[in-house]
Amino acid sequence: MSKLKNGAKSLFNIAKNAAKGVDQSVPEEVAKDRLDTCLKCPNLGALDRCKVCGCFVRAKVKFKQEHCPEFKWKAWEPK
Repeated sequence: MSKLKNGAKSLFNIAKNAAKGVDQSVPEEVAKDRLDTCLKCPNLGALDRCKVCGCFVRAKVKFKQEHCPEFKWKAWEPK
């Protein structure tokens, strides 16, 4: 799947869940850990955009259904 299609699909799902009132956020410490991982990644490009999936990582790390395309972190589920 192209980066553009992948990003559009992700945004569509986020918008769809928001319209339904679904809480999609991860705890702050989870978002911070995810972001720290992304900021150290060699695939991080300009404007903190992932070169693999095309997402803006500062936003992506905040949503529980999102995951790293390089398997450095996965979708989050409460314990």
